[in-house]
Amino acid sequence: RLFTPLDNKKVVFYLTLPAQGKGAGYERWAKVYNVKAVAKALLFLQQHDIRDIDDLRKKADDTSTRFAELSSTIKTAEKRMAEIAVLKTYILNYSKTRDVYVAYRKAGYSRAFFEAHREEITLHKGAKQAFLLFSTLNDASFFTLNGAISA
Repeated sequence: RLFTPLDNKKVVFYLTLPAQGKGAGYERWAKVYNVKAVAKALLFLQQHDIRDIDDLRKKADDTSTRFAELSSTIKTAEKRMAEIAVLKTYILNYSKTRDVYVAYRKAGYSRAFFEAHREEITLHKGAKQAFLLFSTLNDASFFTLNGAISA
């Protein structure tokens, strides 16, 4: 025997169908569908050597625990990928605006130069502030990301 009785509890596979609007064809389909579902379930139980309900519960608990672990790992990786995407944006902004900022410094922080290049200088300063913020969070590895910045 594959399974032991479960305290005289019977599993009902064929559900009673509402009589309204359902014909003999639907009833036949439902019976076949239910038989196929039971066959798939039994095949799974045989392939995984599950002999009783305790084995099934243990397998379900193990699978649930593994799912939780994988889900946590995936969420951590997705969070890190989002952080890297933001850092990559800052790195690109920094590298694109570096020449303008160097020229701004050479111009003695001229107000006229700043007004002419306000967007680039603001992007550059924002990127520098982001680098300072991330470096204070002990995450200096972003400086080597894509080799765009040479500290």
